[in-house]
Amino acid sequence: MKKILLVLASASALILSASAFATFEDAPKGYAAGASLKVKISGAVIPPAVPTWMWRIPEGANAGLADLDVHTTRGVLGSSNKISYDIEIKNRSILEGYMKIPAAYTGAGLVPVVAIGSSSIAQYIGGKIPAMNGGSQVGELQFLLGVGAATAYLNKNTNKLEVTELKCSDQRVSSLAVPVLKKQEGFDITYAGATSVCLPSDVRTADNAMVNSSYRMISAARHVELLSLKLIVDDSTRPTAWSATLPITITLK
Repeated sequence: MKKILLVLASASALILSASAFATFEDAPKGYAAGASLKVKISGAVIPPAVPTWMWRIPEGANAGLADLDVHTTRGVLGSSNKISYDIEIKNRSILEGYMKIPAAYTGAGLVPVVAIGSSSIAQYIGGKIPAMNGGSQVGELQFLLGVGAATAYLNKNTNKLEVTELKCSDQRVSSLAVPVLKKQEGFDITYAGATSVCLPSDVRTADNAMVNSSYRMISAARHVELLSLKLIVDDSTRPTAWSATLPITITLK
């Protein structure tokens, strides 16, 4: 089993105490929220004994995660004492994986199952995790993730090379899986002249290509993107800093 631990953490105070915007209101960049909030994505990958796949936080994942706009809403979650900070961090790649070399044949141990806790990601997944400051919980972080998938193979029925791409309703998420797939060393040579095939919007459909006996020379990729991020805290105990751990696990089946 591979386990990836991603940490979403503020690198500076959520509130500028010296600012006139003392309550972290909607503010243009350069004032209060826009000037103070920085988000960092970090984590560690524990490699398996047989590293069929390469997993990593994409290069540039943290680029542009400073001076973020924040939309503030009071009285959320059925309580007038709650504040919601909708952090403008949409469309941020947080995890990518691809097979290091093609598998000669389909079979067990190739298909990755990407999960948050006990819930696997088929297309989209949302949830909430504790927001911490030191050893104390200061709120909760709500998130929405999307996953894209791509597969390359030789179709024995047609004797043609094909590259399939998962077509989610969020085209950005699905289209970014193909560039991840092409990070495999020698991909353009191995799959030169491959035709493109579109798949319906579910990762499980893409997985079928990895277990279909009509295919060989199998390669695959996954791309996980953060689509939205929201911090909810008590009005009376707004934190000056926070961190949250996103427990992503990846198993091969």
